[in-house]
Amino acid sequence: MDPNGPGLRHWPQYGMDRRTLHLIRHNISVIHDDERNEAMRFLNVNNPIFAR
Repeated sequence: MDPNGPGLRHWPQYGMDRRTLHLIRHNISVIHDDERNEAMRFLNVNNPIFAR
């Protein structure tokens, strides 16, 4: 699903650059999302399904 459309603010696709749309009342901006890095690293390292 693509939330982008005519007249709307561009919503970047989430990927390796970890850019996401940050929505706070009247302030809409694109931010670098790294808040969950430590938790995701833990899951990837300690889960045999995700471990590489």
